[in-house]
Amino acid sequence: DPYYDADASSTYSFIGCQDAKCYTHGCSTDSCYYTRSYAEHSSSAGRLLQDNIHLASPVGSQPIVFGCEMRETGEIYRQAADGLMGLGQAAVSVVTQLANSWAIDDGFALCFGSVEGGGALILGLPDFSAMTGIPELKYTSLTSSSRHPSYYIVTLEEASVNGRTLSSQAGFSLRTTFARGYGTVLDSGNALFYPFYLSSSPQ
Repeated sequence: DPYYDADASSTYSFIGCQDAKCYTHGCSTDSCYYTRSYAEHSSSAGRLLQDNIHLASPVGSQPIVFGCEMRETGEIYRQAADGLMGLGQAAVSVVTQLANSWAIDDGFALCFGSVEGGGALILGLPDFSAMTGIPELKYTSLTSSSRHPSYYIVTLEEASVNGRTLSSQAGFSLRTTFARGYGTVLDSGNALFYPFYLSSSPQ
């Protein structure tokens, strides 16, 4: 897909430093800037702007604040895909912005496809019971974190590989082990897994 071109849009506007939508609070010459760095040491930086995002009915066209990237490093630079879509719990998240403007219910569903493509992203909370072929949804509570308030963190009770339950080394429970550091984070763009205290012998 071609890069986003602000000059080709009649509805865009850059976010100023004093604008309430300057979520990042990074300013230079009255322009709101953002920087983001990630666990695999890649980064993204640029200016915040607002433009319309066009979604299926009944949401339609909605104004969204997003970053117009000017610099990227690491895996973000090397990967085939261009751009990131924020789905976390922060104020600048696409889901949070749409929910705060009452365009959608506060929720989303993400179904992964294969490396060749496919999958689905559903913004909002549709009535899945009315859809054929959709299994009943399962829910679990999120754990709050003052260090990472925008993360989706859950409590891991058990883990298994190829149908076998993993055990931890003596003195460590899975629940305690996976609560350390970042905890068990649900993240569509992260493939990092650090089972430091897991034993090599499944039970």
